[in-house]
Amino acid sequence: MKNPYEEQLPVDTVSIGKPLQWSGLIVFLGLIALLPLFGWKGLFLGGAVDGDLALREELRSFENRFSESGLFEPWREKDQARLVRWLREGNRKVMIGKDGWLFYRPDIEAVVGKGPFYVEPNSVAREPGLEPWLPPVPVIKDFAEQLEERGIELVLVPVPTKAMVYGEALGGGTKAFPKDWERVIANLRKGGVQVVDLMDDVDTAAPFFFLKQDTHWSPGIVEAVARKIAGEIRRDGSSDLPYEKRVLSGRFDAGDLVGMLGVGGADSPFEEQIINLHRVEGVEIGKLAASVVVLGDSFVNIYEDPSLGFGNEGEDRIRAGFSSHLAASLGYGVETIASNGGGATVVRKRFAESLQNRKRFPKTVVWVLSARDIFLSEIPARRARIKWEFVDLPEVSAVREPEPGEVVVTATLREKSRIGGESEQKSAAYQSAIYSTIFDGIEVVSGEMEGDEAWVFLWAAKKKELVETARLQIGKRYRLKLIPFPKEGEVSTATQLDDFFRLDLSRLFATEVEEVE
Repeated sequence: MKNPYEEQLPVDTVSIGKPLQWSGLIVFLGLIALLPLFGWKGLFLGGAVDGDLALREELRSFENRFSESGLFEPWREKDQARLVRWLREGNRKVMIGKDGWLFYRPDIEAVVGKGPFYVEPNSVAREPGLEPWLPPVPVIKDFAEQLEERGIELVLVPVPTKAMVYGEALGGGTKAFPKDWERVIANLRKGGVQVVDLMDDVDTAAPFFFLKQDTHWSPGIVEAVARKIAGEIRRDGSSDLPYEKRVLSGRFDAGDLVGMLGVGGADSPFEEQIINLHRVEGVEIGKLAASVVVLGDSFVNIYEDPSLGFGNEGEDRIRAGFSSHLAASLGYGVETIASNGGGATVVRKRFAESLQNRKRFPKTVVWVLSARDIFLSEIPARRARIKWEFVDLPEVSAVREPEPGEVVVTATLREKSRIGGESEQKSAAYQSAIYSTIFDGIEVVSGEMEGDEAWVFLWAAKKKELVETARLQIGKRYRLKLIPFPKEGEVSTATQLDDFFRLDLSRLFATEVEEVE
């Protein structure tokens, strides 16, 4: 049927004028001319770039460089500050609860999620080439079995998250158990793992178990847990190590969750948290020959590592954290291997490496890590960059040749661990990070070094900003000043981004890097 009003309808035409057409053409040609400035050389030829990177890698590289530019960071920070002030709305990392209590979202996901026994179904939507997921329980039991074969006792201390302890601020009860909490603990204990269940202490400790604006436990709880663990492992009933505790009053910090919100600084809607610490003096916590080794993450480093907050200017170590109070309660020194964000796998790798440098095994390993690492299911764990791997310990205690002192080499970068872009660093849980690389084609300039490969760590980020050493390019040659990996200080406690584990190589750190022709 014909529309009777067809002839009366106005005819709309859309046309682009000549000036606009020419303007669009000029912009398009200008973009093409600028592509080489962004490293897109060879893009339209379909060939490799820099010798090894194909088209897909080059596109990904361009995307990473764009995200690292921080172009939109000022707008994002201002918008987030408005959301916090007006709507009490957090971001993808932080949730704001009642009375201004801040919560790390992965901590909440560990409580309300599917649990560590859940197996994600196969899906075409999964990223191709994604590494197989290893659940935590079999890995922990394997580690315990290896320790037992060497006569070493394992004491596992999963630290409850704030969402587990202070559920009232999220609208729930005081305690909020993750899915499979009792099943996991029973499974581990049946496998011979000595698990210390700190949820038994929550009733009397909450809400003072945690800091209001931080993911970490309070100083008082650190001391109480250290005394409890000492009671579990003490070989005798006396404490013969001379030590004293000195009060450090008025220590302040906004809290790591405020940093993850990205609203710190003078205009922050959050006030500084002020706490008192008890500094332990007269104990050793880095002693290689100690009978007790503490493995841990930032729950061990908090109140020890000034970069996590509550430190004074120029302070290398606060000496008010878990290891210091454990040593004081035990009556003898302990060795500590702790890496911020690396409680699941990184510290076990460093422990395995350390076994090659000692004449006898320790008697006890105390493994302190966030319960979040154990109770997250696969997808949220991957988002939080939690990775569980089997780590093979050396069969026998064999002292390796001494590590080289300072050495200067030229070498070619063959592989580097994934770092992430500028925005990812801004929202990271920790201030600083280092990453690992593999160099080959080594030529020694000064000092002594054997072999044609080197396992080298470099700074990736400081104060949540990428540094120049994060931008090294695979295939290029560099001049490196290398030292043995520090056992103490900011490098040893920084978040480690390590995709390699080379026990056949000494772990090195580059203090200076310079590109060479």
